[in-house]
Amino acid sequence: MTGHPALSLPCAMHDGLPVGAMLVARHGAEATLLRVAQACADLFGPAVGVERR
Repeated sequence: MTGHPALSLPCAMHDGLPVGAMLVARHGAEATLLRVAQACADLFGPAVGVERR
């Protein structure tokens, strides 16, 4: 509700439940947020047990 761009990045599964990291950026930094999320995904690879769509 703050207007900050945010996204949830799937990380893993624990006891059958998905675990994610919430990334939040400053106002107007959507492109930076998406670049950071892509860098995390490239660095750590797909989350185990989480389907890509």
